[in-house]
Amino acid sequence: MKLLTYLSLCSSAIAVAETTPDWMRYPMVSPDGTAIAFTYQGDIYRVPVQGGTAKRLTSHPAYDSMPIWSHDSKKIAFSSNRNGNFDVYVMEAEGGMPQRVTTHSGKEQPYCFSRDNKEIYFGAATEKSATNVQFPHRSSKELYRVDLNGGRPVQVLSNTAENAVISKDEKTLLYNDNKGPESEWRKHHTSSIARDVWAYDTTTGKHTKLTTFAGEDRNPVFTNDGKHVYYLLFGQSTVIDLVLDILISYNRTCNQLREEGDEQRIVEDIVTRHSAAVAVDDVGQLLEGKEGDAQ
Repeated sequence: MKLLTYLSLCSSAIAVAETTPDWMRYPMVSPDGTAIAFTYQGDIYRVPVQGGTAKRLTSHPAYDSMPIWSHDSKKIAFSSNRNGNFDVYVMEAEGGMPQRVTTHSGKEQPYCFSRDNKEIYFGAATEKSATNVQFPHRSSKELYRVDLNGGRPVQVLSNTAENAVISKDEKTLLYNDNKGPESEWRKHHTSSIARDVWAYDTTTGKHTKLTTFAGEDRNPVFTNDGKHVYYLLFGQSTVIDLVLDILISYNRTCNQLREEGDEQRIVEDIVTRHSAAVAVDDVGQLLEGKEGDAQ
Protein backbone atom coordinates (compact mmCIF):
# COMPACT_ATOMS: atom_id res chain seq x y z
CA MET A 1 0.00 0.00 0.00
CA LYS A 2 1.31 3.38 -0.91
CA LEU A 3 1.38 5.39 2.31
CA LEU A 4 3.24 8.57 1.47
CA THR A 5 3.97 10.29 -1.80
CA TYR A 6 6.46 13.13 -1.80
CA LEU A 7 5.67 16.24 -3.80
CA SER A 8 8.44 18.81 -4.07
CA LEU A 9 7.63 22.34 -3.01
CA CYS A 10 11.07 23.53 -4.01
CA SER A 11 10.16 24.81 -7.44
CA SER A 12 11.77 27.84 -8.96
CA ALA A 13 8.82 29.86 -7.68
CA ILE A 14 10.30 29.59 -4.18
CA ALA A 15 13.56 31.07 -5.22
CA VAL A 16 15.84 34.03 -5.34
CA ALA A 17 16.91 35.05 -8.85
CA GLU A 18 14.91 32.08 -10.18
CA THR A 19 17.10 29.46 -8.53
CA THR A 20 16.04 26.61 -6.29
CA PRO A 21 17.32 27.25 -2.75
CA ASP A 22 18.56 24.48 -0.48
CA TRP A 23 18.59 24.10 3.29
CA MET A 24 15.11 25.28 4.03
CA ARG A 25 14.78 24.01 7.57
CA TYR A 26 12.18 23.32 10.27
CA PRO A 27 9.06 23.10 8.03
CA MET A 28 5.75 23.26 9.86
CA VAL A 29 2.33 22.78 8.25
CA SER A 30 -0.42 25.12 9.42
CA PRO A 31 -3.30 23.39 11.27
CA ASP A 32 -5.73 24.45 8.53
CA GLY A 33 -3.50 22.67 6.00
CA THR A 34 -3.04 25.68 3.72
CA ALA A 35 0.54 26.80 4.34
CA ILE A 36 4.01 25.70 5.44
CA ALA A 37 6.24 27.91 7.59
CA PHE A 38 9.98 27.26 7.42
CA THR A 39 13.42 28.76 8.09
CA TYR A 40 15.70 29.90 5.30
CA GLN A 41 19.01 31.71 5.86
CA GLY A 42 18.01 32.86 9.33
CA ASP A 43 14.54 34.20 8.55
CA ILE A 44 11.00 32.78 8.69
CA TYR A 45 9.06 32.22 5.46
CA ARG A 46 5.69 30.76 4.54
CA VAL A 47 4.54 29.13 1.31
CA PRO A 48 1.20 27.64 0.16
CA VAL A 49 1.11 23.92 0.77
CA GLN A 50 0.54 23.35 -2.96
CA GLY A 51 3.74 25.27 -3.77
CA GLY A 52 4.22 28.76 -5.13
CA THR A 53 6.02 31.93 -4.12
CA ALA A 54 7.32 31.96 -0.54
CA LYS A 55 6.59 35.03 1.55
CA ARG A 56 9.29 36.34 3.89
CA LEU A 57 7.83 36.94 7.36
CA THR A 58 10.91 38.16 9.26
CA SER A 59 13.88 40.25 8.18
CA HIS A 60 16.49 40.70 10.89
CA PRO A 61 20.29 40.31 11.25
CA ALA A 62 19.65 37.77 14.01
CA TYR A 63 18.88 34.08 13.40
CA ASP A 64 15.15 33.28 13.41
CA SER A 65 14.21 29.59 13.31
CA MET A 66 11.94 26.76 14.47
CA PRO A 67 8.52 28.23 13.62
CA ILE A 68 5.35 26.70 15.08
CA TRP A 69 1.71 27.55 14.36
CA SER A 70 -1.12 28.34 16.75
CA HIS A 71 -3.98 25.87 16.39
CA ASP A 72 -6.19 28.46 14.67
CA SER A 73 -3.38 29.15 12.16
CA LYS A 74 -3.43 32.85 13.04
CA LYS A 75 -0.06 33.15 14.81
CA ILE A 76 3.47 31.80 14.46
CA ALA A 77 5.94 31.45 17.32
CA PHE A 78 9.66 31.01 16.69
CA SER A 79 13.08 31.13 18.34
CA SER A 80 15.43 34.08 17.76
CA ASN A 81 18.71 35.37 19.20
CA ARG A 82 17.82 39.03 18.68
CA ASN A 83 18.82 39.81 22.23
CA GLY A 84 21.97 37.70 22.37
CA ASN A 85 20.39 34.41 23.40
CA PHE A 86 17.57 32.43 21.84
CA ASP A 87 14.17 33.52 23.12
CA VAL A 88 10.64 32.68 22.03
CA TYR A 89 8.85 35.29 19.90
CA VAL A 90 5.36 35.35 18.44
CA MET A 91 3.90 37.22 15.46
CA GLU A 92 0.85 37.22 13.21
CA ALA A 93 0.87 34.41 10.66
CA GLU A 94 1.01 36.94 7.82
CA GLY A 95 4.04 38.67 9.35
CA GLY A 96 4.44 41.87 11.35
CA MET A 97 6.37 43.00 14.41
CA PRO A 98 7.33 39.98 16.56
CA GLN A 99 6.60 40.13 20.29
CA ARG A 100 9.16 38.73 22.71
CA VAL A 101 7.62 36.08 24.98
CA THR A 102 10.55 34.73 27.05
CA THR A 103 13.42 36.66 28.60
CA HIS A 104 15.67 34.09 30.30
CA SER A 105 19.41 34.28 29.56
CA GLY A 106 19.45 30.67 28.37
CA LYS A 107 18.18 29.16 25.12
CA GLU A 108 14.45 28.62 24.65
CA GLN A 109 12.86 26.63 21.82
CA PRO A 110 9.07 26.65 21.15
CA TYR A 111 7.36 23.30 20.71
CA CYS A 112 3.62 23.89 20.46
CA PHE A 113 0.72 26.14 21.47
CA SER A 114 -1.82 25.17 24.11
CA ARG A 115 -5.13 24.08 22.61
CA ASP A 116 -6.76 27.45 23.46
CA ASN A 117 -3.78 29.28 21.86
CA LYS A 118 -3.21 31.30 25.02
CA GLU A 119 0.10 29.66 26.00
CA ILE A 120 3.24 28.32 24.35
CA TYR A 121 5.02 25.14 25.42
CA PHE A 122 8.79 25.49 25.11
CA GLY A 123 12.02 23.79 26.10
CA ALA A 124 14.78 25.39 28.16
CA ALA A 125 17.66 24.23 30.36
CA THR A 126 16.68 26.49 33.24
CA GLU A 127 16.19 24.58 36.47
CA LYS A 128 16.02 20.88 37.26
CA SER A 129 13.92 19.63 40.12
CA ALA A 130 15.84 18.68 43.27
CA THR A 131 14.48 15.14 42.85
CA ASN A 132 15.69 14.78 39.26
CA VAL A 133 18.59 12.31 39.02
CA GLN A 134 19.77 13.42 35.58
CA PHE A 135 23.01 15.40 35.54
CA PRO A 136 22.24 19.02 34.57
CA HIS A 137 23.49 19.91 31.10
CA ARG A 138 22.69 22.68 28.62
CA SER A 139 21.40 20.07 26.18
CA SER A 140 18.87 18.73 28.70
CA LYS A 141 15.83 20.95 28.36
CA GLU A 142 12.93 20.88 30.78
CA LEU A 143 9.42 21.61 29.51
CA TYR A 144 7.72 24.92 30.33
CA ARG A 145 4.66 26.86 29.31
CA VAL A 146 4.25 30.62 29.23
CA ASP A 147 1.43 33.04 28.49
CA LEU A 148 1.36 34.36 24.93
CA ASN A 149 1.81 37.88 26.29
CA GLY A 150 4.83 36.91 28.35
CA GLY A 151 5.19 36.68 32.12
CA ARG A 152 6.63 34.07 34.43
CA PRO A 153 6.93 30.62 32.81
CA VAL A 154 5.50 27.55 34.57
CA GLN A 155 7.51 24.33 34.61
CA VAL A 156 5.46 21.45 33.17
CA LEU A 157 8.06 18.67 33.35
CA SER A 158 11.43 18.69 35.12
CA ASN A 159 12.72 15.74 33.13
CA THR A 160 14.13 16.33 29.67
CA ALA A 161 11.16 16.53 27.29
CA GLU A 162 11.96 17.72 23.78
CA ASN A 163 9.69 18.33 20.77
CA ALA A 164 6.58 18.17 22.95
CA VAL A 165 3.09 18.18 21.42
CA ILE A 166 -0.25 18.21 23.22
CA SER A 167 -3.33 16.16 22.31
CA LYS A 168 -6.63 17.84 21.45
CA ASP A 169 -8.11 16.99 24.85
CA GLU A 170 -4.84 18.06 26.54
CA LYS A 171 -4.72 14.74 28.39
CA THR A 172 -1.58 13.46 26.61
CA LEU A 173 1.78 15.08 25.96
CA LEU A 174 4.10 13.40 23.49
CA TYR A 175 7.82 14.10 23.68
CA ASN A 176 11.21 12.55 23.07
CA ASP A 177 13.77 12.33 25.85
CA ASN A 178 17.43 13.30 25.78
CA LYS A 179 19.47 11.02 27.99
CA GLY A 180 22.88 12.57 27.34
CA PRO A 181 24.89 15.13 25.34
CA GLU A 182 24.95 13.24 22.03
CA SER A 183 24.16 14.92 18.71
CA GLU A 184 20.77 13.96 17.28
CA TRP A 185 22.41 13.94 13.82
CA ARG A 186 25.05 11.32 14.65
CA LYS A 187 24.85 8.65 11.97
CA HIS A 188 24.32 4.98 12.94
CA HIS A 189 24.02 5.95 16.60
CA THR A 190 22.81 3.11 18.81
CA SER A 191 23.50 3.32 22.52
CA SER A 192 21.91 3.56 25.94
CA ILE A 193 21.52 7.34 25.55
CA ALA A 194 19.71 7.27 22.20
CA ARG A 195 16.41 9.18 22.27
CA ASP A 196 13.02 7.53 22.77
CA VAL A 197 9.44 8.71 22.39
CA TRP A 198 7.24 8.98 25.48
CA ALA A 199 3.61 9.77 26.30
CA TYR A 200 2.84 11.76 29.46
CA ASP A 201 -0.63 11.53 31.01
CA THR A 202 -1.38 15.06 32.25
CA THR A 203 -4.13 13.74 34.54
CA THR A 204 -2.26 10.95 36.35
CA GLY A 205 1.31 12.15 35.86
CA LYS A 206 2.33 8.80 34.36
CA HIS A 207 5.09 8.60 31.72
CA THR A 208 4.78 5.73 29.20
CA LYS A 209 7.70 4.80 26.96
CA LEU A 210 6.47 4.18 23.41
CA THR A 211 9.69 3.11 21.66
CA THR A 212 12.42 0.58 22.46
CA PHE A 213 14.72 0.78 19.43
CA ALA A 214 18.42 1.11 20.36
CA GLY A 215 18.83 3.99 17.89
CA GLU A 216 17.24 7.43 17.71
CA ASP A 217 13.44 7.78 18.01
CA ARG A 218 12.30 11.40 18.08
CA ASN A 219 10.03 14.21 16.86
CA PRO A 220 6.60 12.66 17.63
CA VAL A 221 3.40 14.22 16.26
CA PHE A 222 -0.24 13.20 16.51
CA THR A 223 -2.31 12.29 13.48
CA ASN A 224 -5.30 14.55 13.03
CA ASP A 225 -7.69 12.06 14.66
CA GLY A 226 -5.37 11.70 17.66
CA LYS A 227 -5.28 7.90 17.38
CA HIS A 228 -1.80 7.51 15.93
CA VAL A 229 1.63 9.01 16.24
CA TYR A 230 4.16 9.80 13.55
CA TYR A 231 7.80 9.97 14.60
CA LEU A 232 11.29 9.59 13.17
CA LEU A 233 13.32 6.43 13.63
CA PHE A 234 17.02 6.66 12.85
CA GLY A 235 17.99 3.17 11.72
CA GLN A 236 21.22 1.33 11.13
CA SER A 237 21.68 3.01 7.74
CA THR A 238 22.00 6.70 6.91
CA VAL A 239 18.25 6.89 6.43
CA ILE A 240 15.85 8.27 9.01
CA ASP A 241 12.51 6.55 8.48
CA LEU A 242 9.19 8.24 8.99
CA VAL A 243 7.19 5.68 10.94
CA LEU A 244 3.72 5.28 12.30
CA ASP A 245 2.91 3.98 15.77
CA ILE A 246 -0.39 3.25 17.48
CA LEU A 247 -0.85 5.55 20.47
CA ILE A 248 -4.03 4.18 22.00
CA SER A 249 -2.70 0.68 22.64
CA TYR A 250 0.94 1.78 22.79
CA ASN A 251 1.65 -0.83 20.13
CA ARG A 252 5.36 -0.69 19.30
CA THR A 253 4.95 -2.29 15.87
CA CYS A 254 5.64 0.47 13.35
CA ASN A 255 4.69 1.03 9.75
CA GLN A 256 7.53 2.47 7.70
CA LEU A 257 6.38 5.34 5.50
CA ARG A 258 9.57 5.74 3.47
CA GLU A 259 8.76 4.21 0.13
CA GLU A 260 10.66 1.32 -1.41
CA GLY A 261 13.41 2.64 -3.68
CA ASP A 262 14.12 5.65 -1.48
CA GLU A 263 17.02 4.02 0.37
CA GLN A 264 19.27 7.02 -0.23
CA ARG A 265 16.74 9.57 0.97
CA ILE A 266 17.73 11.14 4.28
CA VAL A 267 14.74 12.67 6.02
CA GLU A 268 16.44 14.87 8.58
CA ASP A 269 13.38 16.30 10.26
CA ILE A 270 9.76 15.37 10.47
CA VAL A 271 8.50 17.99 10.75
CA THR A 272 4.99 18.12 11.26
CA ARG A 273 1.69 16.79 10.34
CA HIS A 274 -1.56 18.68 10.44
CA SER A 275 -4.84 18.17 8.58
CA ALA A 276 -4.00 15.75 5.74
CA ALA A 277 -0.56 17.08 4.97
CA VAL A 278 2.90 15.99 5.98
CA ALA A 279 6.00 18.12 5.40
CA VAL A 280 9.53 16.77 5.66
CA ASP A 281 12.99 18.27 5.49
CA ASP A 282 14.92 16.10 3.04
CA VAL A 283 18.56 17.22 3.15
CA GLY A 284 17.44 20.83 2.97
CA GLN A 285 14.75 20.24 0.33
CA LEU A 286 11.23 21.07 1.46
CA LEU A 287 8.86 18.25 0.55
CA GLU A 288 5.17 17.73 1.10
CA GLY A 289 3.08 14.60 1.08
CA LYS A 290 -0.51 13.51 1.58
CA GLU A 291 -1.48 11.02 4.22
CA GLY A 292 -2.54 7.71 2.79
CA ASP A 293 -4.55 4.86 4.21
CA ALA A 294 -2.18 3.89 7.02
CA GLN A 295 -3.34 0.54 8.36
